[in-house]
Parts: sequence; C-alpha cells; structure tokens
Amino acid sequence: MAQRGHRVTLLTGELRPQPVDQVEILSHPLLRLTEYRDGTPGAGGTRGARRWVTPAEERQVAELYAWLARVVDTRGIQLVHGHNPHHFSPVPALALNRLRERTRMPLLHTYHTVWPDDPWTAQFCASWDGHFVVSEYLASACRTHLRIHARRSYLGIATGRFRDLPSAREDGPRTVLLPARLFPDKGAELAVRTVGALRQGGLPVRLVLTSPHEVVDWHEEQQGFLVRLNRLIDELRLRSHVDLVPTPKEKMPGFYARSHVVVYPSDYPEPLGLAPPGSDVRRPPRRRHGHRRPAGDRRPRPDRIRGDTGRPRSTQRPGG
Repeated sequence: MAQRGHRVTLLTGELRPQPVDQVEILSHPLLRLTEYRDGTPGAGGTRGARRWVTPAEERQVAELYAWLARVVDTRGIQLVHGHNPHHFSPVPALALNRLRERTRMPLLHTYHTVWPDDPWTAQFCASWDGHFVVSEYLASACRTHLRIHARRSYLGIATGRFRDLPSAREDGPRTVLLPARLFPDKGAELAVRTVGALRQGGLPVRLVLTSPHEVVDWHEEQQGFLVRLNRLIDELRLRSHVDLVPTPKEKMPGFYARSHVVVYPSDYPEPLGLAPPGSDVRRPPRRRHGHRRPAGDRRPRPDRIRGDTGRPRSTQRPGG
C-alpha cells in the first residue's frame, strides 16, 4: 500500500520492531501479548470458559482507546486492519470498537488462527466491516466455529530478505533446519528422531532448532516440552549434533542461507506459518524442501530427506 502512494502506519506491541520502508511503526504495551498473559481470567491452559470483561480490562480499553484516537486523529487515518484481535484478550477489539463508534471508520480483520474452543473473544470482532483469512482451511474454521464468512487472502513474503543471501557451504556436515517455535505440535521431536536415524545410517548431518525470542507460552507448554526434548537428544546421543538457538525473526534468513534442508513437520490439521514458503523463496540450486506426511504420523522418515542432504539437485516446492 505504501508503494501505491498510501500513508501506512503499523501499530504493534513489539519492543524492537523491524523497520519497513515507507511505513511508520508505533508501539504500545497493550498490543503486546505479555500484558495479558498473567492477568487474563482463563489464561494458563483453559480457553473458552470466560463470559465477562473485568474492571481491569475496562481500564485497559480506555487507555488503549485514548492512544488509538490520538494516532488516528493526528495522522488522518481512514481505515484500520487488525490481525488476530479475536484471541487472548478482548481489550484491543473493544478499544477499536469504541474508536469506530466515534469516527465511523471501517475496521477490517484477518484471522491467522482459529481456536474452536475459544469463540468468546471473537464476538467483539464479529460486526467489523471486512473479514479475511490466510487459507481455505481457516475460512472453513471461521464458518464452522465462529459463524463468520471470511475471504481468503494469502500472506505475502518480503522476498528480498531471503534472495540476497549466499548459498550454504558444501563442505562439512549437512545442516537440517526446523524454523519453528519449540512447542509440542511443531515437530521438533520428529526432527530429532529423523536426524538420529540419518546419523545411524552414516550421513553426517546436524539439526538446528530455532525459536523466536519473544514467544508467549499461553498454555504453559514450552518449559515441560524443552525438558522432554533435551532428554530425547541425550537418549539418542545427539547433543553435539543438535543446536537449540533462540533466534530473533530478523536473523532467520541467515539460518535459511546456512541450511541444506528445511523441514517443518507440524502436527496440525493444516500446515501453518510462513517458514515453508519462506524457505522456498531462497530456491538455492542445491536444496529441496518439503514432503507431505499424514496428520498424526510422528514416525521418523529419514529416507524423505536423505537425498536432499546428499548430492546437489534441483529445488522443488514445499509440500506442506
């Protein structure tokens, strides 16, 4: 939109957002998930049970609304497009609703995820002027669980951040990269078992597991999972062949550049995230990406990536 001559302001909760050409970026703590993690009724493993807005949240709504009103008024903003305000807390959606009541400004909403057991917060976005989703799967989920008809619009990728990078070195061990948060259903255990099987077969590979710096563990899963994952790494005697690297988002393209194979064996009904298409943008001549596997299949499949880590070969599109 900025390239088409529109003035674009990005509102975020990130402490250190990456700059974007021709886009003004403003940050407010009440757009940060950590502000709601400990003070939200039902947080910490339960979803969908709450049916009220607390006095503390009412005060947060007033604070966020006042800030949004100043931003909108001083910049002449005519349209707001929110991303995922139907999760975690009703505060952002309620503040935007109050803003729309005063300005009559259209509100658009993109759903990046849908939790079937958590429809309560989504009600505060239901009357917005436009609804979008990032896949046909989520379009179906919105219709089924939220009774909202949303239009599919695929996510874009800043391709320049990936293409202008050197290819992976061909000497030394082959590197397998899993660019995902370290949660149970993201496939890290399967990746560890697969690399273990590859090494048992005589292939010198190493695994790099990444996880963004600022991840809100909403359901208190990560710590227990990391204990289990490290135990598995030790049981398979892979400690010197697996790197766990907490990684800020801006460093991810460099990890793609240093890897020979990118895997993303998530165990969700739908392949999630931008990691597979992001890796495909790299399109190095000596790497392939992605094979489909049935949902729930957690068996290691070393044969699926053995050839990809061996002789150079052409790239194919990710399978899922």
